[in-house]
Amino acid sequence: MSDEVKEEATEAQAAGAKPARKRCPKCGSNLKLRHGEFGSYYGCSRFPVCNYTEKVGE
Repeated sequence: MSDEVKEEATEAQAAGAKPARKRCPKCGSNLKLRHGEFGSYYGCSRFPVCNYTEKVGE
């Protein structure tokens, strides 16, 4: 995550706003932060129906 994005998220949280949830581009469900053997990643909450994943920081 870039410093600019982190700063915007911090400002939004300080203002009382909830951060936007990440959505799966394949099915539209929420992405969950998960931790695996090769590090942290976002995985679709509908797994195993949808198997979309994305590295943290992309």
